[in-house]
Amino acid sequence: MDITITSRHTELPEDLKDLLAGKIENALKVFPRVVRGVRIIVEHDKYLYDVEAVADLTTQKTLTAAVRHKDLSKSIDVLADTLNEQIRRLKERIEAHHKRYKTPRAVKTKRTANTEA
Repeated sequence: MDITITSRHTELPEDLKDLLAGKIENALKVFPRVVRGVRIIVEHDKYLYDVEAVADLTTQKTLTAAVRHKDLSKSIDVLADTLNEQIRRLKERIEAHHKRYKTPRAVKTKRTANTEA
């Protein structure tokens, strides 16, 4: 999974980038083989941080989450929770759609053969 972090109008330290990538990676571990890559955009406007994540999936779907908050660490936590919820719901939908209904198997019984014929 490829994670790309872009910052606009602010400079993110490396430890914060690592924290952001780690939280997003943990949030998407619910359905790991489906996620191709994630683009994260962190933008700073006066007093607010806009954090947006776009996850490209192999199912030809795109998950998008955006958070606006004055605290950057709080917005990262909310963004990770939002992506986790979206990927969990997608996994449940896919599994429910492809669920195989098993027919009950026949119970093996011992046949008592009557040799009287």
